[in-house]
Amino acid sequence: LPPERLNQVEECVETKEHRFEDGLVIQTSVKKVDDGELYKKTKPVRYDYSKVNAEYPDHAVAGAILYRLREKKQKLIHRVVERLGKEKSLELLFKTEEIENNGGEMTARGDRRKEAGGVFLGLLKKEISAEDRNYIFTVEDELGNMYAAERKKQTKRKKEKSTDCHSALIPLL
Repeated sequence: LPPERLNQVEECVETKEHRFEDGLVIQTSVKKVDDGELYKKTKPVRYDYSKVNAEYPDHAVAGAILYRLREKKQKLIHRVVERLGKEKSLELLFKTEEIENNGGEMTARGDRRKEAGGVFLGLLKKEISAEDRNYIFTVEDELGNMYAAERKKQTKRKKEKSTDCHSALIPLL
């Protein structure tokens, strides 16, 4: 592309994130050049999750926590990093890894070990204020309420079906 065309680069059209098993993440962005026919691909940004620190962007710190703890609740972890900051989130990650390396933590019943994500969230709940806890866990609470409402509807339908069957049998007797 001629230099005068490169200066006309508009906003980012699309960003793709490629994740690898070893924790390496490569981000690439495609930028649109003025008339929409030409695109400029930016250089990839690489994040090595094994060497994460507070200088990484928020999404990379959250990604490192998700990867290293094998946690599935992405929105929750992103909200933790957003609310508490990178330093505190990484501090909790390192404490969790230390606990896991020393044998882990048992569940309340004592019948099995907690998963690493559960240890992380347990430490998190102990160390944050009620206001932060409400903000971070709002997503989980909403999902829990949604699932509970759905279960309630299903049990109501089952009861209605069973009463319909019984009422149909009564006149026959």
